[in-house]
Amino acid sequence: MWPGRLRYLASAIAALRGFSGVQVEVEFPDSDAPKITEKVLLVAVLNTPTYGGGLRLAPAAKIDDGMLEVVTIEMLGKREVLALIPRLMITGELQSKRMVRASARRIKLAAQGETWFHGDGELLGIAPVEIEVLPKALRVFAP
Repeated sequence: MWPGRLRYLASAIAALRGFSGVQVEVEFPDSDAPKITEKVLLVAVLNTPTYGGGLRLAPAAKIDDGMLEVVTIEMLGKREVLALIPRLMITGELQSKRMVRASARRIKLAAQGETWFHGDGELLGIAPVEIEVLPKALRVFAP
């Protein structure tokens, strides 16, 4: 019943109870970007600046540039997460030295154990997954 961003933050806080992070491996097959291997609180692949309720995880992302943005946030302690919440509530932006952002046309994402991947709130399958942009594959007409 809570509005927008507040709903997502409350859900995230509830989900973090007992969460110890996920070991992930992110590869960029068509890019020189180095592989990312770390224990994360969150990994997201976006082609728009915002994620769930207007959280600005990839402010430089553009829906029509043919690129994906991958954002990883290292596993943070409870106090570190709580310290980020006021800024998230006010601006929707997340800034942390423990965040990595990278761009690529194709991304391979693997995770340790049975880790579900979701897209736009829908469970799509268990990692590993490969996400790729297909430029100009969809034609959209709008007023």
